[in-house]
Amino acid sequence: MGAVLGTLLAAPGRRHLLLVGDGSFQLTAQEVSTMLRHDLKPVILLINNGGYTVERAICGKDGRFNDIANWAYADLPKVLHPGTTARTSVVKTADELQAALAAPHDSMIFIEAVMDKYDAPQPVLAAGHGMADIDYGPRGPQSGPASNSEPDRQVLPGGHQMAEPHTGGARSHLESSDRPSRRDAPAGRRSGRHIHVRHRHAPARSRQLTPEVNRVGRRARAQCEQATEAPGSTGRRRG
Repeated sequence: MGAVLGTLLAAPGRRHLLLVGDGSFQLTAQEVSTMLRHDLKPVILLINNGGYTVERAICGKDGRFNDIANWAYADLPKVLHPGTTARTSVVKTADELQAALAAPHDSMIFIEAVMDKYDAPQPVLAAGHGMADIDYGPRGPQSGPASNSEPDRQVLPGGHQMAEPHTGGARSHLESSDRPSRRDAPAGRRSGRHIHVRHRHAPARSRQLTPEVNRVGRRARAQCEQATEAPGSTGRRRG
């Protein structure tokens, strides 16, 4: 919200479109009041999916720490600036979204798009899996205990799938139907009791994303190790 406020003030004669998630919006929602007070007219498209879907792809598919309070987002302009002429709407279908975007742009346009909390594009899922491997390692909470049976899967919008938690194990992360199963992955990389498969069936763009995530993770890990080994450091390295 702060970024679009800056661009609005820097270039008031241009059309400004902001796509923001509900979690990010709740951190800086008060900037809507500043925009209305100065009669600024952005187009704000807020994705209401009930929490941090990107984090669900990493770990905690149904973790409460990835959920947020569900605000009446489209009502906020009227709460923050009574008497405002801002055009607000709640949309749940493509036709409703088209109608909201076709409204005259003579004031702020605030659109709340309600989406399924598990709906995410495949590159986001691939990046989340890579981040989980970097953050937690092969035995982290994103992986259930070794099992000869495949976990139950729930079909999600867009053809993606989400692995349900293994019985007696930690919750798995959000999955994609493009990710090979453990049972059908002889080419996978075996680590301990688990088989980890890189996204060899994912689109080329997704395959290119994981190495970059790995490079960032290795660089951050090296910096942490240097900090803990520095003279006078009180940090402890994990064995």
